[in-house]
Amino acid sequence: MIQIDNSRPALNFKLKANPNEWQKSNKKSEHTENSAQPQNWYSFSTGVRGFVYSTSFARGERVRAELYIDTGKGERNKEIFRQLKADEDQIHKEFGDKLEWDELPDKRAVRIALYRQGSIDEDSKTLTEIKDWAIEKLLKIKAVFEGRIKKFKE
Repeated sequence: MIQIDNSRPALNFKLKANPNEWQKSNKKSEHTENSAQPQNWYSFSTGVRGFVYSTSFARGERVRAELYIDTGKGERNKEIFRQLKADEDQIHKEFGDKLEWDELPDKRAVRIALYRQGSIDEDSKTLTEIKDWAIEKLLKIKAVFEGRIKKFKE
């Protein structure tokens, strides 16, 4: 018990235990780790605003790995797309596969993508193959486009 001057006595609580370092780091990681989301796509930052590397389950039981461009301004997206497409032959040569250049005429954004067959309803073995394919292709897209998109950094 403690008492100050003529105040009423009060309990003096002393800390007997506190979170250890493991608990602190574990609690912190619970809020920072990526977790599965209820969506058919997953995007990764390119470091340039308006550009993302993305993979998704697309219509027609296809899986897509892409560079998705949406700067918020439709005409700017289309101009960037045209500038990148001007180097299409060299890009295809570096990439090793033929990419699909989709200007998405009814949308603000544009995409440059590669597709393969597959759906979210596949068996676990096929889903693992799809995941491995997506990782491989996204890393290749990054290698081919990373230097090219830096010139569009605002």
